[in-house]
Order: sequence, then structure tokens, then C-alpha cells
Amino acid sequence: MEANDAAGLDRKRQQFSMERVLGELQEHVRLSAVAGINARVYRPYLLKEEQRALYRSGPRSASEHLRSWLSWASRSNLAPFVKLGRTLRQ
Repeated sequence: MEANDAAGLDRKRQQFSMERVLGELQEHVRLSAVAGINARVYRPYLLKEEQRALYRSGPRSASEHLRSWLSWASRSNLAPFVKLGRTLRQ
């Protein structure tokens, strides 16, 4: 019975891993599609996604990630992101 449980657990892990890889691939395809279809939307989308990644980063890398994102946002010449960057710096 234990061998069946272990095999089932391995299958679940493999399925989860495959789903995660598929999700990452789909995200990459979506980014490529956005870049090709509408370049004006691509940069703001990347800034937004990078900001979301900030909240998923660990506490050790969060401050460096925030500094980097703030710098990128201020240089982007995209008024909403420049304004957000200024607000976050205060």
C-alpha cells in the first residue's frame, strides 16, 4: 500500500511541476504577443509585472528590488509610473 501512495505522490509532484512549467511558457507567449501587437503597452506591462514580483520577493532582496524598480519607473517617461515612483519614495 505504501508503494502506491509514494507513486501517487510522485505523479502529483510531476503534474504540479508540468503545470508550473506550462504556466511559465504561457506567460512568456503572452508577453511576446503583447510586445508584437502593441509595443506601447509592452513597457508598462513589464513595469507592472516587475512591481508585482516585488511583493513575491523575499525580505532580503526586497529593498534592492524596490530601488531597482523605482529607478526604472522614473526613467520610463511614463507619467503614471513616474508619479507612483515619486509617491513610493516619500
